[in-house]
Amino acid sequence: MRAQNPPQTDRVESTDPCIVGNRGLSAKLEPFDSYWQAPEDVDAGYDSFYAYYKANYIPHIPVDRDAKILVISCGPGYLVNTLNRHGYKNGIGIDSDGSKVSNAEKRKLNCTTAEAFPYLADCDMAFDVIIPEQELNHLTLEEQLTFLRLCHDNLEPSGIVFVYGLNGANPMVGSENLSHNIDHFNT
Repeated sequence: MRAQNPPQTDRVESTDPCIVGNRGLSAKLEPFDSYWQAPEDVDAGYDSFYAYYKANYIPHIPVDRDAKILVISCGPGYLVNTLNRHGYKNGIGIDSDGSKVSNAEKRKLNCTTAEAFPYLADCDMAFDVIIPEQELNHLTLEEQLTFLRLCHDNLEPSGIVFVYGLNGANPMVGSENLSHNIDHFNT
């Protein structure tokens, strides 16, 4: 006899260990919700990452400049900076590393220090767009499902989540994606 799945609830329970604080997550090498790809010269990254985000993200974001956009793992605020430069008024960034967020704050970007799971569980705002910045591969499958459910719970009815993930099956770079960080799950 096969066990039946428990009934789905409307919201993720706040007793879930992921939501209590992400330090209980499986990734141990680095926090899931902190952006780590900034160049050594953080200030130089605002221009170089602007070009990347302009080409790869902006064309897919709603044209409404009043759209509420949450960037998870914002680091120094490179994507929030790009949103601002394109006239978006309601871009918000969160990152669990306050030292990275301090760079964004120096530039007056709307970024704050917060862990992703508790932030989403306690959030009372619905977003038009949620962008977890290259971090889902640091979560186990169960953690990913909880995270995506929290994202869904915080979206407007027509909202979207941009999911960026490493492709471990890519014959050109897959092995690199799998091997450069032992915390990469489901890559």
